[in-house]
Amino acid sequence: MKIEKQLGQILQFLAERQGENGEFRSLESYPADHPLGDKGWFYTDPSPFVHANILCAISGLSDPMAMQIMKQGCHFLLHQMEWKGLWRFWAHGGQTHNVPIDLDDTALCSFALASGGFPLDNKKYILQNVNSDGYFLTWLLPRFGMWRYPALYRFLKKDLQNIQLVLASPMLSLDDFEPAVAANVLLYLGETPKTRPCILQILQQLEKPDSMPLQYYADPLVVFYHVSRAYFHGVKGLAPAAEIFRRVVAQGVFPEPENLFKKAMMAATCMHFNLAIQPDMDKWIVEIGEAAENAQWESHIYFVSKDRNFRAGSPELTAAFCAEALQAFALKKMF
Repeated sequence: MKIEKQLGQILQFLAERQGENGEFRSLESYPADHPLGDKGWFYTDPSPFVHANILCAISGLSDPMAMQIMKQGCHFLLHQMEWKGLWRFWAHGGQTHNVPIDLDDTALCSFALASGGFPLDNKKYILQNVNSDGYFLTWLLPRFGMWRYPALYRFLKKDLQNIQLVLASPMLSLDDFEPAVAANVLLYLGETPKTRPCILQILQQLEKPDSMPLQYYADPLVVFYHVSRAYFHGVKGLAPAAEIFRRVVAQGVFPEPENLFKKAMMAATCMHFNLAIQPDMDKWIVEIGEAAENAQWESHIYFVSKDRNFRAGSPELTAAFCAEALQAFALKKMF
């Protein structure tokens, strides 16, 4: 089968790019008018974020090569883990900012590890990091609810000493929250009575894509992609998001995807929601397959800073998202 061969070619590319320690390296870039803008895409400090997203994207593949990539990648995540199942975008002591533990990295790493056979006992901590409405907050800080876990509270309290500069900067707000992050948390936690309030609020935000909070993900397509992924993996309370997505696509909210990365996200989102609303879907899949055959992968913007100067991505992330789209397309054709 042609798609099966193309998936194998993507996995071969990923295997060749994976470091001896299991890491997929992260790249960053900046706008042209930024002092670092002339550097293009360049490697940054080790980070679990892009790496974990790659593992999540290929976690549904049963190919032995995918399983080996997952195993090695999980070992890197375990090495990056800080406190009993918690992660941050960058470890302290590198060339970049000292940042707090966050739910985005923690949820993605935890989901990847669980998919790779390394389950963690950390959901109870994540569930405490909500606002008064039950919406998951981005940054894991020593909030009142953490008192029930004294050792964790002390760890987070001590960590404040290392992150004072960034907490005092416009880089983040203590009470940041956004649907792209919350959907990743739901991907890991699943649907329970405790996560239901956040599910309902995300659905309300999706109804107004022009005004939904976009803090560290600038593209509303990423939000719908994350939501569709959580839905596909069992968060059925997000089912109304499929109709919302169909409607906003019909309204022209999303322009024609300008690169393979966005085409892969759009395709995966449609197939996660079981929607046949993109007449160009087959053409996109052909383009993705051709890129797989030629190993032509580029970095594209996935994650951003609030001021939109810092952007994260990697060729491996693009390839992994395209593998996810190919796999979803192949499964859809089977049924």
